[in-house]
Amino acid sequence: MDDNDVELNPDVRDPDVAAFGFGRRICPGRHMAYESLWYSVAAIVAAFDIGKAADENGEEVSVDTIGYTDGFLSSPKEFKCAIRPRSPAHAKLVYAALEHE
Repeated sequence: MDDNDVELNPDVRDPDVAAFGFGRRICPGRHMAYESLWYSVAAIVAAFDIGKAADENGEEVSVDTIGYTDGFLSSPKEFKCAIRPRSPAHAKLVYAALEHE
């Protein structure tokens, strides 16, 4: 079977929806959670350069073999990366925000 021949099963529930429950028990804060996550990711990407980590020899560490956890909701397994402020001005903004918490 070719990868292009695969069809999605419409009866399978979207995991994004399943994480917040169903019916009368659905999370009333799910919309706020999505918006908060979007805001957080946008702020992190705006302030930091995110790239591959370097090993003790200064060589970039490959992240091609990242696995995923098992379970109802899976997530990527831990991996090394380098997160640095984009500039001294960005670092100053981040430290200023931390001081006000």
